[in-house]
Order: sequence, then C-alpha cells, then structure tokens
Amino acid sequence: MSHSFLGRPLETSASYLDSAAAARDLTDARLRDRAATFGLRLLAGLLDGVAADLASRDLAEVALVYDALSEQLADITKGPVEEIYLALVTLCEDPTAQRLVHKLPPPPQAHIDSLRQTVLQIKVTYLAPRGGAARRVIELLYRVENQPMARRIEHSFEWEDLPDDVRAHVIRTDERKLAYQLYPRPA
Repeated sequence: MSHSFLGRPLETSASYLDSAAAARDLTDARLRDRAATFGLRLLAGLLDGVAADLASRDLAEVALVYDALSEQLADITKGPVEEIYLALVTLCEDPTAQRLVHKLPPPPQAHIDSLRQTVLQIKVTYLAPRGGAARRVIELLYRVENQPMARRIEHSFEWEDLPDDVRAHVIRTDERKLAYQLYPRPA
C-alpha cells in the first residue's frame, strides 16, 4: 500500500485500529477506546481529503474545458480571454462552472449577448476506448458573418484522469462514450 500516496496515512490509521483490536482483551476499556477513536479520526480525515481531492479534480476538468473554449472564442471574437471566460460560464448556465467564478464580478451583459449571437452549440464528449488513452473532444459550433463554422478541440489523457461521473458511466453501462451539451442547455 505504501506505493500509493495514501499508503502512509492509511498505514498509520490502520496501526491505531490494529492497536485497538489487539487491546480488546485488555481490561482498560479507555485505552482501547482511545486507540480506536484516534484511528477512526485519522481515517475520517484521510477520507475527507480524498473526497476533496476528487471534487477538485472534477472541478479542474470543468475549468480546463471552459478555458479551452474561452481561448477559441477569444480568437474568434478578438475579445479578451478573461472576459470571455466569465461570459461563457454565464451563457452556459453550468452550475459546476459557476463555482469557479462565483466570487468574481459578473460579466457585462454585452459580452454575454455577443457570445449568444456567436455560439450555436457547445458539446463535450468523453471517449474511453478499451486499452487506449481516453479523450475529451470539445465541439464548438459558431457563426461568423452569418456563416456557420466549427472547431474541434481534442485532448488525450489516462483512464484515471476521466471525470468520476464519466468513469462510473463507462463501468456501469459499458458504453465507451459520454457526451454533454453545454450550450444551449438541454431542456
């Protein structure tokens, strides 16, 4: 277990729990209970840290998707990436992405309206082929001078780096593909 980043803390928690189990024959119940309580507290703290890490990894994935889209839209609209990022999060009405910008001032309505006129559709697809690298494919459909256009942004990564809900979907259903439509929001 020591090869994992969790190895050392788990071993420490386990040693306290083992001490409590070994002490169950002791007549001093306080010593046994203290060891068990301390081991459980260490384990609970470790699990809280793991949960926070997993949540932050999924939030980081959302941030990467919106960052890639913002860069593309900045190139298309010739606007500043930071302002487009805020306007895009607002336009997509994505509650997870909203967590990334909730402490920032809202974007000007003109930027949101401009994106609404430009962006036709945004779709993110995760592909998890057997035995190969996972991929994220972002498809951006937009218009320039009333002409529809498309851009595709692809990124490959390891199976472990797939968002938790995508990995769970693949395991549960054996479907190797999961798509999300960011804009317009599905009804």
